Amino acid sequence: MFVALVRVVRLLILLLLMQPALAFDRGLVGDEYQQWFRTFLQDSKSLRAALIKNPQLTAAEADQLCAASIVPHSRMSLNLLEMLRESATKGDARARGEIVFFGTYAIFGRMLEHSIPAGDGGVWQEPKPEMFAMPNVRVMYMHIHGDESLERYFADAEQFPSYFLPKEGVLERNAYPFLLFQRYEGRLRLAGIGQEYWGAVVSRIQRQYH
Repeated sequence: MFVALVRVVRLLILLLLMQPALAFDRGLVGDEYQQWFRTFLQDSKSLRAALIKNPQLTAAEADQLCAASIVPHSRMSLNLLEMLRESATKGDARARGEIVFFGTYAIFGRMLEHSIPAGDGGVWQEPKPEMFAMPNVRVMYMHIHGDESLERYFADAEQFPSYFLPKEGVLERNAYPFLLFQRYEGRLRLAGIGQEYWGAVVSRIQRQYH
């Protein structure tokens, strides 16, 4: 009886894997992304307030506060904790004379606000699974609305030898900015930031000083 049940389960899994993948619906995913972004802002606000009260807040405690929008124990959970520690201690903006310089979280948040889903890059294969919990995570290519500074970043031939949106379901490095999302209980949760996307954040930070 048990052997027969195992065979049935295996057959069902095989049939599911043979089903064609659903086409990437930019409108639908865009709505989901906007809902995620609103939740992310709420979670970030809660975590920042908690860090102001307790600067020694642990990663596990931070994960609990942001579990609605961030995958616990993921690359993003650690990145967000670092960004908000800086925000809680130094503020999101610092003035030097008449010039205002914005912190990492402020610029990252603004970039997320001006991003829209552009395509699917397939399942993310986490290179360090012993360090980060990244189950059922997919690559989501993101179009970033920006100014001339971002255009120069994406036009950099060393960073992007050929800037293009890859085929659906295919991960191409140094081609298009992307984020890593997990679909959990019917909603999106951020698991990580592709180096191509993070490079745009760093570029925007550095250009404040030039």
